[in-house]
Amino acid sequence: MQRLFLIGFLIFTGLFTDRYSIYSQTNLFASIQGTTSLDTTNWHFNGDAALGDTGGDSDAYPNEVVLTPNQADKFGQVFFKTPINLATCTKWKVEFEMRMYDGSSADGIVFCAINELPTSYFGGGSMGIPVTSHGLKVCFDAYDNYVSGVQCGGNNPEIQVAYGTGYSECDNTMTRRTNNTSVWATNMNYLTDKDYDKVTITYNNGAVQVVTSSGSTNPFHTNQTLNATVTPLNGAVYFGFTASTGMLYQTHSIRNVKIYADLPATNNAGLDQAVCSGQTVQLGTATTTNHTYLWNPATALSSAVISNPTATLSNTGTTPVEYIYTVRTERNNAESCYMVDTVTVTVNPGPSITENISFCQGSSVTVRGNTITTDGAHTFFIPAVSGCDTTLIVNASYLSAPVSTTNATICSGDTYSFNGTNYSTAGTYNHTITMPTGCDSVATLVLTVSPPLTGTESREICPGSSFTYHGQTYSSAGTFNVNIQNAQGCDSIVTLTVTLSSLLRDTTYASVCPGGSYSFNGTTYTTAGNYDVNLSTAQGCDSVQTLVLTYSNSVNTYDTLEKCQNEIITYQGQNISSAGNYSFTFTAVSGCDSILNLTVIDRPVVTTTLTSTLCQGEKITYNNQDYTTTGTYTINIAAPNGCDSIIILDLIVFDLPAKPLVTTNLPLACYGEEFAGEVANAAVSNDYYWYLDINSAAYHSGIKSTYVVDEHTQNIYVQADNGTCKSAFEVIPITVSQLFNDKFEMPNVITPNADGLNDKIDFEAIFGGCVEYEVLIFNRWGNLVFNQKSGGSSVFEGKDMNGEDLTDGTYFYKINYENGEKQGFVMIVRK
Repeated sequence: MQRLFLIGFLIFTGLFTDRYSIYSQTNLFASIQGTTSLDTTNWHFNGDAALGDTGGDSDAYPNEVVLTPNQADKFGQVFFKTPINLATCTKWKVEFEMRMYDGSSADGIVFCAINELPTSYFGGGSMGIPVTSHGLKVCFDAYDNYVSGVQCGGNNPEIQVAYGTGYSECDNTMTRRTNNTSVWATNMNYLTDKDYDKVTITYNNGAVQVVTSSGSTNPFHTNQTLNATVTPLNGAVYFGFTASTGMLYQTHSIRNVKIYADLPATNNAGLDQAVCSGQTVQLGTATTTNHTYLWNPATALSSAVISNPTATLSNTGTTPVEYIYTVRTERNNAESCYMVDTVTVTVNPGPSITENISFCQGSSVTVRGNTITTDGAHTFFIPAVSGCDTTLIVNASYLSAPVSTTNATICSGDTYSFNGTNYSTAGTYNHTITMPTGCDSVATLVLTVSPPLTGTESREICPGSSFTYHGQTYSSAGTFNVNIQNAQGCDSIVTLTVTLSSLLRDTTYASVCPGGSYSFNGTTYTTAGNYDVNLSTAQGCDSVQTLVLTYSNSVNTYDTLEKCQNEIITYQGQNISSAGNYSFTFTAVSGCDSILNLTVIDRPVVTTTLTSTLCQGEKITYNNQDYTTTGTYTINIAAPNGCDSIIILDLIVFDLPAKPLVTTNLPLACYGEEFAGEVANAAVSNDYYWYLDINSAAYHSGIKSTYVVDEHTQNIYVQADNGTCKSAFEVIPITVSQLFNDKFEMPNVITPNADGLNDKIDFEAIFGGCVEYEVLIFNRWGNLVFNQKSGGSSVFEGKDMNGEDLTDGTYFYKINYENGEKQGFVMIVRK
């Protein structure tokens, strides 16, 4: 099956990059548009600029802005009267169409973003740019200027991005896109032809991009893109166009002007105001829909996030204080910019009066109509007839009035005299005295009446003895009332209870070990029995203590332990390494000797012999230890009885067969051909297996193998097997040297001038001999001049089918190939 291959004649254009891109603008800031006439509201025309008609369109309506007529020494300017503030609005875009034609070539057209609105006549040079203007100028320069015989810049027409004050074509700091007519992709002659050309200029905080596109249908007119970076514009900027003719003449005109910019927020912090201390002032203005607000500072504001907060401000000083508030306003829209405004509030202090007064505590005093009941500093405001209120500060203090308290105690039935009055009842009594200051002084009596005290006390005596209590002797048991005086001198009654002690008896039980002794009240006893001892009590009375002494016997116990052979165990602080019988002597709870008899038994050791085989590179693991080499190993592991078990490991490690070394017929020319391979280091004792996938079964065994390769065949794997072990895989990547790609790019120009560069097109190199194809090339009149099929001469050198040179020019070609085709144009250029 034939495949049709079309070689396209490609036109490359400049690409936007993220650095110079700007989001799609929809806020129309200014425009000059119209069908039969133009709306130029708010646009200022200066010089020779006027509405008119040129040969750039098919109608006769005055729907074009003619910046200069087709005459020498003319200039024209048209600027939008309303500036944009680029201090906060940092993005804009302008789209327009321009035409420079009809004359002998002249200066050119400029789009300006400058800091002033031109209003006076300028003259017919420097493309009409005001000399004192500062800002951005995007120039479409149509005339080559020379200084001292040296050309300024590159060949015109030229695109220039200039920044600064005024303009000079010789300024080497500007960014340029120079005309190059020798290469069609950079030929910009279309900027000065009869058609209107489209221009788009985008600006994003200093990043500028200029894109021009031809208004004609000529396929060799390509879009031109110029990227530049300038100092970011700041403050008020005016947009507009200028042009001039200088010594020559040319018609310069524009139409369909649209300028997009971020929409600034509506912002107003309000008028500056002056208030008195403590007053509330209204800031800002009414809220605008879809706006957000942020005031700074937020001090004393009712809210910092509304359009019109109130502020209550104070001034405690003697001079006016200024408070400056800033409000930042933003629209709730991505295509908008914030605005900032400030307002100043001056807070004036009021006059101040200070008065000092004294009064009695508990009373009140009135000062200028204000009642004061406590001491300290008090602040009041006296309303003013005009101006700010007067501040009245009153410092109040209490007059001296001593206060005293007397604490007294009397016995029940007595009286106490205080300031001429007798008191006999407990309580608090106040006595008021008027001082010379006129304030009352209060003397307070706190009187306590001590009641008669009663109490009890007990004493014990031995029979026949006595004791003395508060001057009275007692020798018999009984209850007695005794009158005594307390610390305040008042009588108190104590009830005394006297008892006689009885004879005390006590018994102590004790035991001794055979041959031991026991000490009791200073006497040592060695024989069991009962013993009485006469003693005296703390009161000096007689008492009898009895000792009951008995014998304690020795204790014998038995225990058995198991351990591993060669293990040392510790028992009752003693190390034991051998099986056998052991005795230990202890002290029993009774204090006598106790004997422990211990029997120690050794557990048996288990030994096992194992034989294992491995291939080289494998391992066997016992007790977390890897074994990889031939040998006999003794391994200790834990047995179920808790003691070590011994494994004798006889390990044999076999060598791996050698990895196959394979010779092949790779690379293959095309898919569908047969792969052939042979093991070069084959051993008679080995078998060899061939795989397409190491996880699948082998497709062949033997020293040699063949396989028909398709697009899915990536690798072939070969492994040696000696019956015991297997070698590592030999991996053979399948390579096809001449792979055809139907997404190939066909050359669109050849230069068959025998210089060895781009002299021919080799179709066999494109298709690699694996795909059938046919090439047909036609001249501009549709005649077939070259025809070639696969298998024949595969080179096109700018000659026809008879071997004759084809003339320079553009030819249409069509290429058919399996499952596809391509077609397009190819140019023959020999010069």
